[in-house]
Amino acid sequence: MHALPLAPPRRLPLPAPSLAAVVGVVVLALAARSLSGWTAPFGFDETFSGVIASQPTAARMIDWCLNEIGGPVYYALLWCWAQVFGTSVAALRAPSLIFSVAAPMAVLRWGHPDHKVRLLWAALLALWLPAMEGATSARCYALLLLETTGQAILFRRLIDRPDRPLAFAWVGLSGLAVLTHYQSAILAGIQGLILLAIRPRESLRLWPALLLLVPVAGWMSIHLPLLARFATQGVWYPLLRWGDGLMAPATFFASPLIGFGAVLGLVLGIAEPRYRLRQVARPDVAVALSGIAALVLLVTLGMWRQSFAWRYTVMLGPAILLGMAAAVRQAGRSAALLPAVVVAVFASATAGRVTRQMTAPSDEVRYALNLQEPSEWLDAHGATRVGFLWDSPTGRISETSRIQEVIGFGPRQLGRPVAVRVIPQPIGIPSSAMVAQAVDHRQINGLIWFADGTVPGTVMMPDAAVLVRRRWHCHKFGVDHLSVLTCAAAPERARK
Repeated sequence: MHALPLAPPRRLPLPAPSLAAVVGVVVLALAARSLSGWTAPFGFDETFSGVIASQPTAARMIDWCLNEIGGPVYYALLWCWAQVFGTSVAALRAPSLIFSVAAPMAVLRWGHPDHKVRLLWAALLALWLPAMEGATSARCYALLLLETTGQAILFRRLIDRPDRPLAFAWVGLSGLAVLTHYQSAILAGIQGLILLAIRPRESLRLWPALLLLVPVAGWMSIHLPLLARFATQGVWYPLLRWGDGLMAPATFFASPLIGFGAVLGLVLGIAEPRYRLRQVARPDVAVALSGIAALVLLVTLGMWRQSFAWRYTVMLGPAILLGMAAAVRQAGRSAALLPAVVVAVFASATAGRVTRQMTAPSDEVRYALNLQEPSEWLDAHGATRVGFLWDSPTGRISETSRIQEVIGFGPRQLGRPVAVRVIPQPIGIPSSAMVAQAVDHRQINGLIWFADGTVPGTVMMPDAAVLVRRRWHCHKFGVDHLSVLTCAAAPERARK
């Protein structure tokens, strides 16, 4: 008798503990996306998305895109979605949830040739707190996360194998990201320079892929005058300070523990030869370096020009988290528990966020700045002629007709449209005087007065005194520096 050779045991894609960990990460990430902001009021910025999505024709939607500072890709997708699913708050937020979940799923499927790096990268991306903030918001950031995740995957492959199909895919996706959020051009540009430095000869042969950027350049050339106007006259962010730059790792990860732990781990890992971080694959280093360089550049520009908000850095998460996953995987060859510890730290931060949202759901920016709550309050007080004053450089240069559409969106959603009057803000005249004039001339019987004290150029914060002495009722929404004062005339005055 001859012994039959035994077939090798079938290798499971993941060992049981790893599979359980992945399932746990997915459940926790989905719970965070479901509980973190899904029931929050419709935010101020979200209202612009709702207005664009509710345009009756594609031509009107495109016209709005040309007069809005964001790129057109997200708005066009949301408009198409709204034609099928409507413009309720849930319907408008649903695409972001889909995009947010799809990003780590794309990593799990296509992210990296090393399945352990792929698992780590997907887990970190799924648990990364800034990605969750956009998951239930009707804004472009979840789509941008998905686009830059694909961009990072393709860029890594392009470093490994610089051929034209990959180049066309990477350039095309980079162009879509730019037309979703213009500042993502910084990330794409840095990746292009890195590719040119690492693969100079092969890169030059890939130039036909750049033809895909012609439509991008065409749209931006039309849109540029509006962007330049808002950049020079409609400043809406304060300058970053040196302290903000020093806190960049903590802010980027939305956790001081994770941020400074990442920096410390990187420094110690590079200094300690036994962790062999110098052996991290060159494509992984290239992708991570593009994200880190873009973060440094964006923060530096934010110290020079008032043009930066931390939510913009969501586009850098996929690249930086790939670098972290690859480094942890490499270091884990000597410290076996390190990958589990890193995932556990991310998971604890996410669990903390879920707990806070369950116990204090107002701990979210949309509770501080939204038009939904003021609109509902005014509706309950019978206001039908609503005045709006946005005390900021942006408010002063915004088109009156478009602001009227934005302020009227909430009442239209309630099925009780109102007449909206945008209160002018002449230079040298206090906002309170313009409000008093509108009230005294019976032009309005309701008011939303919004100002952010941190924005340069704000003339004055909303003052209820000017309305209370005219027998109006007021309610202050927002927080100390971000005031959304909402007032309504007394019933007998409202009828006149």
